[in-house]
Amino acid sequence: MLLLMIITAGHAKAQQVQNVKSQNAVGYTFHVFQAPNKIYGYDILKDGKIQYHQFASIIHPNEINIVLSKKEQAEQAALLSIEKIKRGQAPELTQEEIKRIINNPSLKNQ
Repeated sequence: MLLLMIITAGHAKAQQVQNVKSQNAVGYTFHVFQAPNKIYGYDILKDGKIQYHQFASIIHPNEINIVLSKKEQAEQAALLSIEKIKRGQAPELTQEEIKRIINNPSLKNQ
């Protein structure tokens, strides 16, 4: 009987750990901030802790310096970064992804 209780308790504990892992797959939030030079960056948070910090000035080696000059652009960039994290990818955006956000017609007039 004691052996049965030990096996059952171990199985229940293993199920709890799996549930915690699945809960950690969601629940990301972001915080947009404005830098002194009136450009925007963002932080990706999970459970209130910063997981990724994107500076307001985005520098890619051997390429031009890209800035998110509108809050809405930074929000879209943060959402895309979160989607990449959920897909198991690195949160850094490529130059092309940033250009698409900056050139998005629905964000140009805001």
